Amino acid sequence: MILISHRGASGYAPENTKRAFEVALEMGCLNFEFDVQMTKDGKLIAHHDYNLKRTAGLDLSLKDLTFDELKKINIARYFNSLPECPPLIEEILDIIGTRADLINFEIKNDGGIYPGIGEKTLDVIKRRKIMDRSLISSFHYPTVLKIRSLDKEVRMGYLIHGLKSAFLGSAIKEAKKINAESFHMNRKVASAGNIKRIHKEELAAYIYTVNSAEEARKLEAAGADGIFTNFPDLMEKG
Repeated sequence: MILISHRGASGYAPENTKRAFEVALEMGCLNFEFDVQMTKDGKLIAHHDYNLKRTAGLDLSLKDLTFDELKKINIARYFNSLPECPPLIEEILDIIGTRADLINFEIKNDGGIYPGIGEKTLDVIKRRKIMDRSLISSFHYPTVLKIRSLDKEVRMGYLIHGLKSAFLGSAIKEAKKINAESFHMNRKVASAGNIKRIHKEELAAYIYTVNSAEEARKLEAAGADGIFTNFPDLMEKG
């Protein structure tokens, strides 16, 4: 079972910042996940929320700000850390790109808020020549459908909001439609039975977000192929 650093080593450093990925590397992490959003001037940046209220204490939307404006904002305020601004995803790739086994680009695009974000992300992956190590996922299904229509080879993970076991079959059909290689599911529905159903469809089961060693071991025993965690050293701690 692989451990994927969720927004970098976000248990030890401000999430989705350059420092979070530097810390993950220092811990020996080889698998990474970050959220992709787009600024007003079309730059791809890493940040989870659509606004800055939680991370910077500012009620501002990312889509309304240019990258130059964002560079002046401290998104590490919530973490009581040294100042950090939202990085370009290319800056994160400069840190992890040559050492990563897996890089999960989670595209944030609810409601299609960022036209063209999927194409831009795919372009970065191709330009950096990291297709073999990159995995695209998004809660916005039209985004991954569009990307799949543009490229038949790019690796994809299937991601869904509020999945219940009763609807797992329908979700698996959607995953197969985009030729996903992995199914990313919430820990609350990650039973051994559901993982077995996913494996039966030749999909890897990646579980989010797992921050206790005890739960991680239970999921490993249940057959999980990977977990997303804020603590890349999770299995060493307990």
